[in-house]
Amino acid sequence: MKKDTIQNPFVHGKVVRENDFFNRASEKERLIRLLRARNNILVTGDRRVGKTSLLLRCFDELAHKNSETFYFNLDPITSLQAFVERYGSIFTQNKSVAKRAIDFLKVMLKGFNLDIQLADDGSPTASINWKGPGELHHQMIQEILNLPQELAEKYSKRFVICFDEFQIARDLDGTDLIAEMRSAFQRHDRITYVFMGSEASILNRLFNSPKEKFFNSAVK
Repeated sequence: MKKDTIQNPFVHGKVVRENDFFNRASEKERLIRLLRARNNILVTGDRRVGKTSLLLRCFDELAHKNSETFYFNLDPITSLQAFVERYGSIFTQNKSVAKRAIDFLKVMLKGFNLDIQLADDGSPTASINWKGPGELHHQMIQEILNLPQELAEKYSKRFVICFDEFQIARDLDGTDLIAEMRSAFQRHDRITYVFMGSEASILNRLFNSPKEKFFNSAVK
């Protein structure tokens, strides 16, 4: 006798979107409300509890409200060079802003190569590669961190940028990237930031301790 089978509706261990997204309505509504009010947000929780899926579902809705959304995961980042290359590339690979980002980086970042490619519709995208010589310095880091503000001003849009596993930025090649970020972000009036991570104690200290650079910089 053939048995009836019921497919498990829940997706585990990976990011889910649209029809696979269940039972987070109140959390989603609160996040969207905070984002529309232009609040920077801190989101903490263990890995695989659905933080990324929840955030990206919110991004799906914000994308229809004249906002450009960007997600950047620091988890695979092991060096300052990798951060600069990959963070800059999320803008040069976004069709809505890629052309302006590429033009800006051609002028501003003399130590980088831009690997430019054309999509089927003729729109350009690019990846960024550090060519040296020497090491990355403060001005280059600030130029990359300030790139989204420049683009948001150019296109008269709001940007929402999520850093996942944000605690990794504390120390990359001996550089306090947190301090570099704070220096840049406090002047970004067209950008809302979401800081996510799985190490709650570290992140809570970063945002709640008066001694830390990001003290009182985000709503939890």
